[in-house]
Amino acid sequence: MPTETTFIGYESQKPDPRWYKVITPLSALALVLVLIWVLRPSLSHSGPTPRGESAAHLMQIGEMCLLYANENQDRLPDNLGILTTTEDMAPESLQSPLGSQYATSPPSTQPAVLIPWANQHCDYTYLGAGKLASQLTPKDILGHEKWSIAKQHNGMNILFGDEHVEWFTLADAAKILAQKPSTAPTP
Repeated sequence: MPTETTFIGYESQKPDPRWYKVITPLSALALVLVLIWVLRPSLSHSGPTPRGESAAHLMQIGEMCLLYANENQDRLPDNLGILTTTEDMAPESLQSPLGSQYATSPPSTQPAVLIPWANQHCDYTYLGAGKLASQLTPKDILGHEKWSIAKQHNGMNILFGDEHVEWFTLADAAKILAQKPSTAPTP
């Protein structure tokens, strides 16, 4: 039969069960709050926005233009439709998610049909025709969303010569595009 051993100066005490009723819910609450704080950024992100997708399309256009120039003696393409046949670029990438024509598909993959279709349905204004890639600066504008789309969204994405894309309000975009001689007319 076991006997209870007590040490000198130590009395065995059982914890007060009333504290468990307070500490347990507080611990659970603290754990839930820490999880919410850690997961908050991923929970609040609901996916890409049309404005962000359009910026990604412009960045892809910039990359494809430079790839084209690499293969064509530093010359940028004369139009964006050419990229759909020479640079493995999907024609849908020339359509902005902000535009009304988004999600239309080309009737054929034949270059004679695809290039004119891509140029006709393109939601971006291209300003790189006739330029050399090696002469582009980060301030040069290669392209932007069409004004008809920009007016609907009170701003536009603009693609610069170093392939970065920025969003500008209509007023700021008009000022930036007015500084360049080869730009499309402002609204």
